[in-house]
Amino acid sequence: MSPVALRWRLVLPLGLGLLMGVVGELGQPSIAQANPRSTPVLNTSNQLPPSVRSRILAVAARDLGQAPGNLTIREATRATWSDSCLGLGGPAELCAQMQVPGWSVEVSERQSWGPPSWFYRADQAGQIIRQAVGSRSLTPEVEQRLLRQAERSLKLPSRSLTVTALKRRTWDGCMGVYDAPLTACTMIAIDGWQAILNQGDRAFVFHLDRAANLVRYNQAASNGTTAIAPMTSDLPTLGNGERFQMHITGGIAGRQERWTLMEDGRLVRRINNQAPELVGQLSANQRTELEQALDNSMLSNLSGLSYLPTPGAADYQTVTLTDRGVSVQYADLMRDRLPQSIQQVTGAWERAIASLQAP
Repeated sequence: MSPVALRWRLVLPLGLGLLMGVVGELGQPSIAQANPRSTPVLNTSNQLPPSVRSRILAVAARDLGQAPGNLTIREATRATWSDSCLGLGGPAELCAQMQVPGWSVEVSERQSWGPPSWFYRADQAGQIIRQAVGSRSLTPEVEQRLLRQAERSLKLPSRSLTVTALKRRTWDGCMGVYDAPLTACTMIAIDGWQAILNQGDRAFVFHLDRAANLVRYNQAASNGTTAIAPMTSDLPTLGNGERFQMHITGGIAGRQERWTLMEDGRLVRRINNQAPELVGQLSANQRTELEQALDNSMLSNLSGLSYLPTPGAADYQTVTLTDRGVSVQYADLMRDRLPQSIQQVTGAWERAIASLQAP
């Protein structure tokens, strides 16, 4: 067992002593503290105090390797954390179980809007500041609203559900969930999240706005029996004149194969770094049939999601499908366990390939 260092500090808001301690493994970063000898002053305003703002930006700049002047606080909301580790304690930390009023803060680059952004938690005075990563980015209040809605949608007890992944998304008026092909949605921008919830081996996809006042269950993305996660790479886009693309990577040989359907019905294949080759031509009727299958599959409900086995699974190839503004990723060995939308698209694609006219 590695040695540990025990550190305690006494915080006295409104004259009440709150003993807060953290045990961290020697040499590991734990809590960022600013002016640890100062006594915080209770702030009842909903506005982040300038001193706390400066401390959070200084910690974020250090974490991200940027100058504080390059960062800004996009949003700050009040939160009450469940312990002295602000709900972010690790297995080697001893966190005092107590209600800690503080802040949930989103930090972004000053010259950008949208991703990337980073989330931090702080106590009232900014003396304890910690970065919240991955599924820990939601405040407790927002997470509870999400879980309550999930309980109603899934008819499962909220205590059995866990938020396992989050990704920032901007939704339209349908919140990115489409009940029918070519659904008309209000063209507005709703800043929010795509959340993956798990109950054991079952995974569920939910879309929500920033405060979880709007929450929609994405059943189409959840009807498979595989693990689900947000895609970690940038979503690929189609080039000029391209209609649909299937990109296959991995496997024992590490082969890369990219099939591209052009708008005029030509099918082009590129293997590894070789020059693209024309494989064949779809007739007008064949192209129309394939496009109707793509539209009817409602693949857009799955955009940005990855259906891959857990690490350590048998060797497999990763397939990325890219339609107009939509990308989804899956493992070839799990096809019969994938959502129906993917199965419909891959079935239509294989039928189109089988009916190709020679070039």
